[in-house]
Amino acid sequence: MLPRSALLLLALCLSANSACLEPPGVGRAADPAKAPGPAPWGSATSNAELEKKKALLDDILDGVITPETIATRIQKDWPDLTDDQRKRSLVSVTQLLEDQAKSGRAGQRVPAGADRDMAVAQLYFSERRFIEASTILSAVLDNNPIYPSARNLLARCFFFLGNRDRTIVELEYVLTSPEHQKDQGEMLDALFLMGAAVAETPGMTRDNMQKGLGAWQTYLKLAPADSPMIDHVKKGIVDIESGLRGEGPLAQPLVPVAAASDGGGASSKDALGGGARGGGPMQGSNAGPSAQNIQRRADALPATATPVERAVAEGWDALDVKDLATAEKKLGEALVLQPANPAALTGLGRVYVQSNRLDQALRSFGEAIKVAPDFMPAWHYNGMAQLLAGSPQQAVSSWEKIKDKDPSYFSQNNLAQRVEVAKRMAQ
Repeated sequence: MLPRSALLLLALCLSANSACLEPPGVGRAADPAKAPGPAPWGSATSNAELEKKKALLDDILDGVITPETIATRIQKDWPDLTDDQRKRSLVSVTQLLEDQAKSGRAGQRVPAGADRDMAVAQLYFSERRFIEASTILSAVLDNNPIYPSARNLLARCFFFLGNRDRTIVELEYVLTSPEHQKDQGEMLDALFLMGAAVAETPGMTRDNMQKGLGAWQTYLKLAPADSPMIDHVKKGIVDIESGLRGEGPLAQPLVPVAAASDGGGASSKDALGGGARGGGPMQGSNAGPSAQNIQRRADALPATATPVERAVAEGWDALDVKDLATAEKKLGEALVLQPANPAALTGLGRVYVQSNRLDQALRSFGEAIKVAPDFMPAWHYNGMAQLLAGSPQQAVSSWEKIKDKDPSYFSQNNLAQRVEVAKRMAQ
């Protein structure tokens, strides 16, 4: 089995935040939550650069490259970098070779299987290619639910993709598994990340905050006295305790209210009949099924709400809790009554995305944009669907349209970061 030192990238856990409005789901992952939702996304390195690193990794795993030959290969493939730049850029790959050398396996081929897959997943994770890493790790766990450190790394992927609820589900699996409990290092890693997932996420449910607090309290009891993370954990516990009292940044909602459109088309408020929850249909969309502190749109509708408005509100409420069957039914009912309702078309597109019907999703978002070109959620989700469909440049175009039409919405939903990620993926 491959060494696991590359998995303990705790500093990375504390510095990144790639919020994703749709809780991502990759594969079955041998049970946890059965991974509802579309495949996750997120990237920070160009395809060309990643291909070079993947080729280097493959040659290491095939035994072609040894500690004696790697320096020459790296200098040949990255001639324009300084030695220090090469060291920083290739740390995940070179670490693997160093670990192989220490174990006496340098120059030996690693056959196809979980060990090789884990090495590739580690590379993708280190390059912030969380979609690819998650997909590989999910397949590894489907074959072996207790493969060492795979689930911790999968939890990290979901952490960076903004699905902290899923992170906690994965880590609870580790912390309650008798097999995982035999490895103190893996348990400490899971406890640390459980607390970090909460301490880095404003607006989590009280239940999740209590889980994070308990995880970090347990970490302090089990971690060695010289652990470099102890001070950080102690400070984080204070923040979580404040959040549980309803104070401090952790008590604030994570996702801002979406801006209504400023154009002549249908706005988020108009589409939902009075702006349930004080905002448009995007509000609370990544809260997940445990978001008990968020008011349902349907409950906030006035008594005079039309059947269309009520069906749309109930459909978006069902989307919040991942009840795709109810969402599709309600949104379909709204479209029977009003075929050109942009919120119903957009919500139905979300259903299609989450059930891996991307062609239908793109058609639905396209129809919403056609009938209401100033309805920002349609452009927003269209960009996400384009990215998942392998068209990052189209995603950029969709999100930049929001920048032109509604800069406030663009800023509130952190679309500048998504545009940069999509541009890198298009290279």
